[in-house]
Amino acid sequence: MSETIKNSASLELIKLDLGNANIQCGGEGADVRTNKVVCNPAISFMNQTCIVAPAISRNCEQTYIREYLHAQNLNETQQSKFSYIFLANSAAMNHPGSPIEELLTLTRGIK
Repeated sequence: MSETIKNSASLELIKLDLGNANIQCGGEGADVRTNKVVCNPAISFMNQTCIVAPAISRNCEQTYIREYLHAQNLNETQQSKFSYIFLANSAAMNHPGSPIEELLTLTRGIK
């Protein structure tokens, strides 16, 4: 994660992804974080990014990130895998036709 953040070409995309993750899983209400397929990768990505670069976005100040990870019992290894899934999906959406599909195939089945 730290190498991705250090790459200036990907920095703006990372910031955009943090905002998107916050929109997808960070709102208010009882049902916001019930979609684990979406929120496990999104919140894992937010947590790992914010650990490496806490000043990258004000989304890093969200208290629900740690609460969610604790409630889901996601350890660091699982968070890493989910973060890569989130990044691969983001790359596939931002670069259609790229070889990112191969990475997504490898990440399917990660629990």
